[in-house]
Amino acid sequence: LEEARLEEQEEILDSFKTEEFEENWLEWMDIVNPKQSLEYAFIQLAYLEYGSEAYLLGEDLDELADNFERLYPNGQAPELMEFLFQRERFRSPMEGAESHLHNNLLYVIKTRRGSQVALSCLAILVGWRVGVDLEGISIQGNFMAMSYEGQKMQMFNSFNQGKPLARASVMYIEDAFRRNQIPPQVMKAEVHEIVMQ
Repeated sequence: LEEARLEEQEEILDSFKTEEFEENWLEWMDIVNPKQSLEYAFIQLAYLEYGSEAYLLGEDLDELADNFERLYPNGQAPELMEFLFQRERFRSPMEGAESHLHNNLLYVIKTRRGSQVALSCLAILVGWRVGVDLEGISIQGNFMAMSYEGQKMQMFNSFNQGKPLARASVMYIEDAFRRNQIPPQVMKAEVHEIVMQ
């Protein structure tokens, strides 16, 4: 009897979370600041799995940002990647163990395992808090964080310990953009493109 009652309560709670999610899901599209919009979209996605605990995502990101600033007071994008992927040990999921949860930023922070999109977004959102401007870019099925140092684009592969792509590879990409008369800055992924991945 007790088990049946617990299952019934779980179903009611799931139903409530789904209704709440459906009511609030698109609110992220109304947020003007793209980083705030991205974070809110991840909160909404986490809500389905974690309920109200999802609203703690901002605090978790703040804690990572505070730790980064303490260790790297003047750190830029390469140091942020080193911090997240080597010091904090964020990684891709074990081969064959991929799950929808690896796109859930709250789950990623708890387990230190995430999809390429989620790990890159983690870097983007922590970077936003510490003044390191990163954007997302999707190229040939890979999603990476990118930054600019003057006119030079840098791209970071979250599935390779956040290491930057070789300069020759980035120059090839930049050259392809130039040949097609597309400024690389235009190639950044918009929030809706990231969320829908």
